[in-house]
Parts: sequence; C-alpha cells; structure tokens
Amino acid sequence: MPDWLRIAWFIVSAVWLAGAIGLFSWGVVSSWVWRRNNPEPLDPPEYEIVHDGSNPVAGCLACLMWPLMIPMALYEWLRYGNRSP
Repeated sequence: MPDWLRIAWFIVSAVWLAGAIGLFSWGVVSSWVWRRNNPEPLDPPEYEIVHDGSNPVAGCLACLMWPLMIPMALYEWLRYGNRSP
C-alpha cells in the first residue's frame, strides 16, 4: 500500500472516529438535558403513557451508522475502481 494511501486512510479513520465520539457525546448530553427538563412525575397517573418514540441516544446511534459507509466505499473504489469485484 503506498504511503499516501496509508495517510489518507488514517485521516479518514481519524475523522470518522472523532465524528463518532462527538455524535455519541452529543446524544448522551442531549438525553441528559431532555431528562432534566422533563422529569418523570413522582406519582404517575393511572392511565398508560404512550411513548412517542423520541430517544436522542437512539437517534444518535443511528447517525453513527452512515459514516461507516464512507471508508467502505473509499476502500472499494480504491481497490476495484470502475471494475466490478
């Protein structure tokens, strides 16, 4: 593997890792802020509370999935170019 490719791969990996850590941290902090501003009642009512599905941490984890495609696509493009595997 040429040196420039190793350097490019390192940069892409470092950017992805920094983005993953940043997005995960954002999800944890936003979840904490949301729970702080919306505390659960001490005496819940008798009826069932329907959850609307909003979960900042789950949304953040979903955001972590798409950056995985960038290094994979770069690898495939550098390895195969316009040829099919």
